[in-house]
Amino acid sequence: IEQEGGRALLFQTIEILPPEEWTECDDAIDHLQDFDGLLFTSSNGVARFLERAASRGAGPASLHGKKIFAVGEATAGALAASGIGASVAPGQSTAAAMAKAIGAEEIGGCSFLFPTGDLTSPALAGSLRLLGAGAIKDFVKESVKLGFQARLSEEAFAQLTKQVGVSADVLVTQLRKASGETV
Repeated sequence: IEQEGGRALLFQTIEILPPEEWTECDDAIDHLQDFDGLLFTSSNGVARFLERAASRGAGPASLHGKKIFAVGEATAGALAASGIGASVAPGQSTAAAMAKAIGAEEIGGCSFLFPTGDLTSPALAGSLRLLGAGAIKDFVKESVKLGFQARLSEEAFAQLTKQVGVSADVLVTQLRKASGETV
């Protein structure tokens, strides 16, 4: 954006919260021995899952010997920081790249735990099923979309309109579109 003469403005549009209900996750953690592997799509998912697993007495050692897949380097890094190596971590951080990388692995008939959030695309789990695996999607973290106005104070919004050089109405419309809100 800046290379083209524009100005990039960063602000948070989602907040990641724990799920309201932990029953499915706790059950999966209590039965880790039933899974051949785990799929992680974000470093937040890694952190939330490992925190919850530790609270139930299942530390990183409980994942040794399992096939661990990580979408992207940041996710693989979060696993590595906990002493867990990822079997596959494609360079691109997309479900499609992960599915392609996993396609080379022997996963037929394997059962996977998929700690994820409610904004995660179903593409990865669907691709694994097509490859013959039984992926289990488990909501370990819950992503909640926030409207931009919930994150910007009145003063910050005034500064933003001045910096961008558009009217408040135009800026509101653009921000709503960018954050996925209905305009």
